[in-house]
Amino acid sequence: MISSTEEAIRILLKWHADSSKVRMTFANDNTFVTCHGKVYSVDDPSWIWCIGDEIGDEIRFDLEGAVSIALTNSGSAPWSFEPLTDAMDEFVSVTWADGTRLYLVREKRACTII
Repeated sequence: MISSTEEAIRILLKWHADSSKVRMTFANDNTFVTCHGKVYSVDDPSWIWCIGDEIGDEIRFDLEGAVSIALTNSGSAPWSFEPLTDAMDEFVSVTWADGTRLYLVREKRACTII
């Protein structure tokens, strides 16, 4: 488990430095949106920026405002990520007070979902 925003920043900086392929999924009670890309900027913890593979795909989020941040391995990821277990390396889960969740998954390799 990540115990601080600073630890999460270190992980995201590592992903940024090695240009890791990242699956980014935002979810709340009514929506589930996923895109793929890379961590682009970790300069300001209140405004982390990830850029997707497609033009216009981007996610910006406030890491400092999160009520929960967790790092797990692929075996501890939510059930909805089970088909991706072989392709996942590291998994960061971020939750805000309103229930919105962001899942950031560093992928080991390209994967195909059937």
